[in-house]
Amino acid sequence: MARGFGLALVGAGWCFTFIPGTAILADATSLEERGTLFGMNDVIVAVAGGLATILAGFVFFLWGLPGLGSFGATLGLLAVAAGAVLRRGSVPAPGFAGS
Repeated sequence: MARGFGLALVGAGWCFTFIPGTAILADATSLEERGTLFGMNDVIVAVAGGLATILAGFVFFLWGLPGLGSFGATLGLLAVAAGAVLRRGSVPAPGFAGS
């Protein structure tokens, strides 16, 4: 039961982050550069996912499941804090009403 709930949360997180992020990339680029940018985005996501999986294996080996959860929560909080700091000085793209 818990595993199914966890997988549902992962799926919801994917839907609420990756899909809107891809839409923002599409809105912010011209048609000529869109294919290259989407390809680069896919490579970055795949490499980051592979590296995160390897890192999670090491963290699990060293500190177990509670350590892995704490490590993931810490990284998530750091990402949210970095996003808040970076957004503070950002200027919205022309024609983008999301900000």
